[in-house]
Amino acid sequence: MVIAGYIKQIQKPKSNNQNFFSEKDERDIAKKLESILNDLESDSGVAFYGEPMDDVTRELVKAQIESNLRTAKQLAKKKFTPKKYRNDDDK
Repeated sequence: MVIAGYIKQIQKPKSNNQNFFSEKDERDIAKKLESILNDLESDSGVAFYGEPMDDVTRELVKAQIESNLRTAKQLAKKKFTPKKYRNDDDK
C-alpha cells in the first residue's frame, strides 16, 4: 500500500496447519481421531440425556476433536523441538 510516498508491506498471516505437519503426523492424528471416535460410538459412548448423537452432532464433535488433536500436536512440536533446530520465528 502506498500512502504519501510511504510503502507499507502487508504480511499475510501464516497458516496454522498447512505444511506444518509431516505425513507421519497426519497419519498419527488420523489414527488417534479414529480411535477416539470408535470409543465414542461404543455402547458406553457419549449420549445426551440418554439419546445417541445424531449425524450432525457427530460431525461437529469429530471436527472439534480433530482441531484439538492438531493444536496439541503443534504445541508439542514447538515445546519439544530443541532450540538449535527451531526457526527464528519460534525462539
